[in-house]
Amino acid sequence: DYIERNGTVDGKKICEDFNRPKFGWAVDTTRYMLAAMLSAGEIKLKVAGRELTNVGQQAIDAFKTNNSFANVGISLRDDRPSNEMCALAAGRLGEVIADGNMIIPLEADISKAAQKNFPVFQQQFGSLGEKLNRLDAPGQSRVEELQQALRDVLFNDCSDATQRMGAEESPLYSNLKWAAEVKASLDHGLEATLLELNTKCKGIANLPNSGVPGELKSELSDEVEQLQQRLKQEDLHKHQADLSTMLGNIKTRVSDAASKMNQDVGQSLKSAQEELPRSPGWEELIADERNSLLGQLEQFSGEVEQSLSGIQTLLNRDYEITISLRQLQQSVKQTADNRRLQ
Repeated sequence: DYIERNGTVDGKKICEDFNRPKFGWAVDTTRYMLAAMLSAGEIKLKVAGRELTNVGQQAIDAFKTNNSFANVGISLRDDRPSNEMCALAAGRLGEVIADGNMIIPLEADISKAAQKNFPVFQQQFGSLGEKLNRLDAPGQSRVEELQQALRDVLFNDCSDATQRMGAEESPLYSNLKWAAEVKASLDHGLEATLLELNTKCKGIANLPNSGVPGELKSELSDEVEQLQQRLKQEDLHKHQADLSTMLGNIKTRVSDAASKMNQDVGQSLKSAQEELPRSPGWEELIADERNSLLGQLEQFSGEVEQSLSGIQTLLNRDYEITISLRQLQQSVKQTADNRRLQ
């Protein structure tokens, strides 16, 4: 009745008023009575800008001594959650904690479970945003929103954990569930798949637009575009199987292209080996010199890895064959001219 009449009142005043007649209660008695009322959900505290409605460390510290209790604001609580909200919050919290223990649908038990597990969530999802950013995947802002919500709830000893988790639309619950699913998918192979897909897409984009590489880019253009659209969606972790299938298709196409290109470059090398003996002045060289020059072209033979790096190696090799043939032809001509001058 006293609190209802006076509204918000500080601890020092209420203890002094009940210490006087007609009550004459000891200051400790009033403090203990108010502690019991907080535990029962009848009052709420205002401590250093925080509104506390449940028993947590901050409430314990506030009630610890008469001095610490003196500046605490006390008011009646008129926003106690319904039984339905408590049941929903307890069920959702038990789902995201997933330790097999049932949470009793009482506000105090829900707050206690949140105080224990929300710091774990902060640590568990602390690097998730940075990881998504590194993978060029969406969701960084959602992770930041989740971390801010966890900080806000822990700021007042999870006093509003029941309201946040038990609301019909609960961003905290949906973000916790989403973050747990994303982290589990990344830990079970999605991270490696996304890294390889990003590498493949960048490598394909950097290929020339002509020849076998150009044909490969054209063949994969629709698939790469579909992949880029998929990677912009926050629920991409639900499509891990599809992403793995896409990666497999891309690797198969790349392998086929590398195999075909290896044959083309092999034919270029054979043509160069046939062209060199037709160079002006070739007849002036002795057998050892001819074999040595042909041997310099032989270094460009051999299979390469059937991958994008292999295709890049073949592109370089094709250029090197052309340049080397030109240089060897000039060397043959220069050697023959010197011999004639001698």
